[in-house]
Amino acid sequence: SSRMATLVQSSMVSGLHAAYRAKDNGVKQAMFYVLHGARMPAILVETSFISNQKEEKLLRNAEYRDDIAQSIAHGVLSYADETKIAFLEQ
Repeated sequence: SSRMATLVQSSMVSGLHAAYRAKDNGVKQAMFYVLHGARMPAILVETSFISNQKEEKLLRNAEYRDDIAQSIAHGVLSYADETKIAFLEQ
């Protein structure tokens, strides 16, 4: 999960920084109830703070939401590709 979170975070920052000036707040770890006991890689993605007026306004923009989704998907696919290679080399 940590490696997948790192790849998704990196993908989001690189994919969103130029157009939206996305900040890299890093990857944090905590015991989230919804993820506890998962038998697969699992992450929570914090995309915006609705208490921030600029970010809340961005969330109303469909293109911004699509860009977020594309960045997350790219990070997950990177993780899948990396894991597949690691599995084949064993």
